[in-house]
Amino acid sequence: MNTDLIIPENLALIAPIIRQYLTPLLIWFSNLIYERLIASEHDHLLYRLHHLLDFTELETACADYHRLNGNGRPVTHTVGQLLRVMLVKYLYGCSLRELEEKIRYHILVKWFVGYHLFAAAPDHTTLHRFELYLYVHHPRLFFDTVLRQIEQAFPDDRHRPQLGDTFALHANAALESLIQGFITVGGGFTVPTADSEPDMGVL
Repeated sequence: MNTDLIIPENLALIAPIIRQYLTPLLIWFSNLIYERLIASEHDHLLYRLHHLLDFTELETACADYHRLNGNGRPVTHTVGQLLRVMLVKYLYGCSLRELEEKIRYHILVKWFVGYHLFAAAPDHTTLHRFELYLYVHHPRLFFDTVLRQIEQAFPDDRHRPQLGDTFALHANAALESLIQGFITVGGGFTVPTADSEPDMGVL
């Protein structure tokens, strides 16, 4: 994991063993912590989305990302992880720098995205590169795929009367409704009413 690991002198005799088994031990410890903490967070939005959404179709569509952007470098952050990172960004309205910090320090976010506790978070440059890839190559895929899964999970909600304000709405105006739907996903998919103030910065 870290070739520059500093091992105390009193452990020098077992230093090779520590270096050999440090990574699996840290991953095991991370899984143990997640298991204990996540068990009490079943009502959290990210926990619900983790069990609701299937990213397989998105991961398949974006499988060429590293080939187009990796320049032959080893893959550090998988497409699946980066897709989940983008979902966190859209849910919480984070800037890329704020998103980097949230992944680094928020345990539940780190678990949802797919990193163990001691894994390095992607920096804002990496996140920007992937978000730009989505905009250029798959501008509608993320939105359409996730919305379809929500509608499949809550089929009755799409037939309920809904109110909407079409003032100054762009072609992707339903994105605001989608985000609100994520936030209320535990109790069913609901759409903001006309008195909700849309965040035009999302579009």
